[in-house]
Amino acid sequence: MTENFIGTRVGHIRITGLLGEGGMGAVYAGFDEKLERQVALKAVREAQAGPEYRARFLREARMLSLLNHPNICQIYDYLEADGRDFLALELIEGRSLGQVIADRPDFATRMSIARQLVAVLVATHAKGIIHRDLKPGNVIVSDGGNVKVLDFGLAHAAEEPVTRTRSDLAAESPFNGVTQHGAIVGTLQYMSPEQARGEYVTTASDMYACGLILQELFTGVSAYQKEPSDADQISRARSGETAAVSGLDPDLTALIVRLKDPAPAVRPSAIDTRDRLSWIRDGPKRRLKRIALAATVGLSVLVGVVMAYQAYRVREEGFRANREAAAAQQITEFLVALFAVSDPSEARGNSITAREILDKGVARIEPGLAAQPETQARLMATMGDVYRGLGLTAQAYSIQGKALETHRLVLGGNHPDTLASLHKVGLALFQLGRHAEAERHLREALDGRRRVLGPDHDETTSSLNALGAALVRQGKRAEAEPYFRESYLTRRRLKGSFDSATLSSLINLGALLRLEGKFSEAQGNYQDALEAYRQNSDLDNPRALSAQYNLADLRLVQGDGAGAEQAYRDVLARQRRILGPEHPDALRTASNVGEALLAQHKLPEAEEQYQAVLMAQRRILTRDHPDLGITLKGIGEVQIGRSRYAEAERHLREAQDSRWNDPWHAAEVKSLLGHALARQGKFHDAESLLTQSYDEMAARPNLSRRRGQAAAGRRTIELYEALSKHEQAESWRARLAADSR
Repeated sequence: MTENFIGTRVGHIRITGLLGEGGMGAVYAGFDEKLERQVALKAVREAQAGPEYRARFLREARMLSLLNHPNICQIYDYLEADGRDFLALELIEGRSLGQVIADRPDFATRMSIARQLVAVLVATHAKGIIHRDLKPGNVIVSDGGNVKVLDFGLAHAAEEPVTRTRSDLAAESPFNGVTQHGAIVGTLQYMSPEQARGEYVTTASDMYACGLILQELFTGVSAYQKEPSDADQISRARSGETAAVSGLDPDLTALIVRLKDPAPAVRPSAIDTRDRLSWIRDGPKRRLKRIALAATVGLSVLVGVVMAYQAYRVREEGFRANREAAAAQQITEFLVALFAVSDPSEARGNSITAREILDKGVARIEPGLAAQPETQARLMATMGDVYRGLGLTAQAYSIQGKALETHRLVLGGNHPDTLASLHKVGLALFQLGRHAEAERHLREALDGRRRVLGPDHDETTSSLNALGAALVRQGKRAEAEPYFRESYLTRRRLKGSFDSATLSSLINLGALLRLEGKFSEAQGNYQDALEAYRQNSDLDNPRALSAQYNLADLRLVQGDGAGAEQAYRDVLARQRRILGPEHPDALRTASNVGEALLAQHKLPEAEEQYQAVLMAQRRILTRDHPDLGITLKGIGEVQIGRSRYAEAERHLREAQDSRWNDPWHAAEVKSLLGHALARQGKFHDAESLLTQSYDEMAARPNLSRRRGQAAAGRRTIELYEALSKHEQAESWRARLAADSR
């Protein structure tokens, strides 16, 4: 039964009428007598005013306070009166999106609504906020066509834990309610599969709901065209089973299909969706530019493929001429089919990108060149290189693995092309963070190249350089050094000091020197390399960016947090421009910006930076990738600094699951986790972790990491003092003093 607040006051707000009711309470019209404006006043129903609902209500207020966007209902005040909670909100006049859809507006209106809705998701996801209950009923459209998104009561920060139970969802109404009592939350009709299964919820869950709304908006029909039973609805939500999109422009259809993909990683981000909608809207104006772009991209890939092919043909002689002629014809036919996508009659309005051309090529290459396996494998290897250059490492690994299998079968293990494929698979594994596997592949490639090509060949020195990097990432610095030095000295002798390959080896050697605490030598290497790139007018070379990145690392290790932050930000801006904002290298640098902020004790800024990076890394990296682990470790350390020990524990436990190649990072996570547990009174587990972590750090002395070891020792001493075990504390003080000398 509705409580009658009409005619009463809450603070300086006079309640004038009832606007509507929901499961949690009611929304009233009110007049703010202090600021003389109309407001909406949201109240929790007294029967629902328990801790869970009040927490949800307060969370909504906090979420709205973080958001200042023209398409989001604004919060004016949070009020408490007579033990009740109220939100004073912007009073919005208009109709729900569902009502607007029923009127079947024209395409321009629908597109405007869609773009405004997605703009809200761009803004909220940038703040790390997930709405979790996006649906037409929570979207209001004014008579002028302005969109307002409401009801952030179920919203969560992207890294805020969501409690889950094994509640029987089949007993709940799929259309009218939200699940209760810590179960999976949201409205089932617009819920993502992972949300319906009670799994980890990310911004991709909002994008799934957005896809269902866009389907309904543009087709006028719900994605669940026949209302299912409760149990059927739950089953369909969990599997992502919805009606097919039909009757729309192919571009728009493709976008909605991607948004509704059951796999979160496949769904486009809010930014990607916004940009795609803009492109669809402006399609007629962009046709000529699209054709030119497609031709340019196609030509770039084509030139690379043809050059690789022609280089191979030059090496081959005699009896293979006829077979190569047949292969050339096969390649020509394959490429003609591949780049037919740039023809408007084939593309059907699609905007063509390098990624799409590659994806199309991969789909066609196995059946299209089945009669020419050697040619097929060379093209696969080249496509894998392009994937890796775009930061799409998983795709690169997949296709280069197939190329390696074919090369081994057709050419044998000692052929230069087989060894090149082996090397490329090793590089892909390295970028995936699987450094031990990368080492095995790169070592096998190096041994083969030394034997077949000789020690001075370019490809042999490339293998030396790559193998050294894989060893360093596993903490095997002593093993890595001779490989780096041999690569550098050979390249300098054969190519000169200013060649890009020589400079790459010089930078890697500098990274090794930094880890050994030889800071001035490392700095000299980086600066020499940068100066050479500057003289070559090649400062946008990714290796030049690597030198700048390493200089920033050096500043951080030496205690210059502010200088490191600025240096990282400079590198990040260029990486985003050259490589793209979600390239793994750019995200690694962005994570280091968080580390530099942490070093300056700018804890809120550091946490915000880390959380933004984590959201992006979850989209493109595997759950056990070391880069993801480093970001989780940074978040845990920040949260310890902000006395949020339970949250820190959660992130650090997840970090423990990372595939740490360098044992130092694993030991550091143990130390931080032990500290977080000790602060929560979990002394037994804390003691084990802290003593283990210090012993593991002490077993791997490293001048550039002594501060971390000292911090681990101090945390152990602090634990024993808290337990009043003063004798053990003194023993650890003595040990720490001895180890620091």
